[in-house]
Amino acid sequence: MKAILGIVITVLVVSFSCSSQKNNNGLLLQITKKRCLGKCPVYDLYLYENGKVLFVGIDHVEKKGKFTFNANIQQLKKINNPLQVIHTQNSSSKKFKRIRDLPVTVFRFDHRKMEFHNQDIPKELKQINEYLEKIVFEN
Repeated sequence: MKAILGIVITVLVVSFSCSSQKNNNGLLLQITKKRCLGKCPVYDLYLYENGKVLFVGIDHVEKKGKFTFNANIQQLKKINNPLQVIHTQNSSSKKFKRIRDLPVTVFRFDHRKMEFHNQDIPKELKQINEYLEKIVFEN
């Protein structure tokens, strides 16, 4: 009986750990720029722990469609430093209220989702966003 219980517990632990890895896939950061009534850039940008960058340009961007490339070690460090500052900050934030025509940027990382109107983005996240955009449009 103890052996069967041990096997069941092992199977449950392995299945939960595998499912969490499948859900994350090594995703370090996701940035989503949402639509507005004007010509706001609309895209999804995914940065993975292994340096892979996936950019999906949707509307009002230089590159439309899916583009993949690898960020080098220096680029990852330049992104990771401000991201670590955000990780250590208090995660409590004010409730986000969408204003109809202001562009919205959504950041997903560290099991958090943070939404901002472009003028309200914290300095560290704005630096990361601008740096990643620069890398994407130069490749």
